[in-house]
Amino acid sequence: MQSLLLNIKRFTFLICCAILYGNSFAQIGSLLSFTAIDSAAYVQLDSIKVKNLTAGDEYMLYWPDTVFLYWVGIHEENIIIDDFRLSQNFPNPTSGSTNINIYMPERDMVAITITDISGKKLIFDERILEAGNHTFCFTPERKGIYFLSACRKNNSKSIKIISQGNAIYGRGSLVYSGYKEALSVLKSGKSENEILKPLFDEFLFIGYADGLESGIQDDVYIGDQTYTFQFATNIPCPGISAIKYLGQDYNTIQVFSQCWLTKNLNVGTMIEGNQAMYDNGILEKYCFDNLEENCDQYGGLYQWNEAMQYDETEGARGICPEGWHIPSNDEWKILEGAVDSQFGIGDPIWDEYDFRGFDAAENLKSLNGWYASGNGIDLYGFAVLPAGWLYTMNIFEELTRVSHLWSSSMHDYYTSYGRRFLYNANQSYLDGGEVEFGWSVRCLKDEIYGNED
Repeated sequence: MQSLLLNIKRFTFLICCAILYGNSFAQIGSLLSFTAIDSAAYVQLDSIKVKNLTAGDEYMLYWPDTVFLYWVGIHEENIIIDDFRLSQNFPNPTSGSTNINIYMPERDMVAITITDISGKKLIFDERILEAGNHTFCFTPERKGIYFLSACRKNNSKSIKIISQGNAIYGRGSLVYSGYKEALSVLKSGKSENEILKPLFDEFLFIGYADGLESGIQDDVYIGDQTYTFQFATNIPCPGISAIKYLGQDYNTIQVFSQCWLTKNLNVGTMIEGNQAMYDNGILEKYCFDNLEENCDQYGGLYQWNEAMQYDETEGARGICPEGWHIPSNDEWKILEGAVDSQFGIGDPIWDEYDFRGFDAAENLKSLNGWYASGNGIDLYGFAVLPAGWLYTMNIFEELTRVSHLWSSSMHDYYTSYGRRFLYNANQSYLDGGEVEFGWSVRCLKDEIYGNED
């Protein structure tokens, strides 16, 4: 996979960022690169939607020139970015003036040249720039494609600028419009043994290609990173078609950028439904009506704390195999948006409670086994079965009619988010289940992005 990604054309997206908190923070940037594949074949992205879930911002970036400026602040001593950088203009395409950022690691001479698509030189600007970030405003003379290059010593950077404006602006212009000096931060006063983690924002990235969409959610830390959108569906996860775990065999299924197990977990020792689960070092499960054969068919039922193995961390492994985890509420939302025919990934409808969307549940439910012909069409091989649930001590409910699946995200101290699938509904249902309920567990493959050191 790595060698493949090195040889395919990259969809590159620059995040150069900073949040400043007092004098003990420095500014530093990250270069995030995006590409896309269908199984192992390269896919050219049309665009990317960037949603900063922490700040509540949303941006749309278009192929091939996509840039988003975002600064990250960290506690560190004397941090200096030592790369000469030319950021893609923003906005791009532009219908008027557009901004360009140049980062200088030290005071030096820079030569800036702008040419049109024929190679004719339109603007030349040579000046000494101090260490730090410098902003220029470029106004193109008319609609068309322009190339801007910045050269420092023997290091040259170039970008392509697309002007879609119909007005004629004369000869065009490049105006120097701002400067922010590079920071050298002081000691924070913390103990030398205390680890200070970088600040981060949580992002949802949505890649679009040929009418399809694929989503990745990640906390963006310091450090360059490549994200790969996957557009394969209804096939075994590339490179990991099946696993064996605690004596059980599980197939995998790729649903765009998520790799799932194709059935509910069935692990642990069965206990009667009139017994509570405790942190006793024994992995335990309920089977519907206290019959082991129901676990064999539908998977086990687990109280939330047992499913999470008494770890309340969102995205915890819980009872899943190593390298897998119990999906968060947000990861369920990505799945719902990816498979619904009317409401896409990141649509606000997925934040609502109860029934949401149009047909996500129908597209995820199994082809058979549901009461009163309430079967799904299982477009993606996810095959949700109507496993029922344990309501309270030894009271099992709704086998063949309902499936409840845990998330790893708590709603409050007593309840956790989950998903309910019903025999008589095609919509997805965001549920909040009491942690003492016995619900099913479906595992999601870990994907590690960013710099988490």
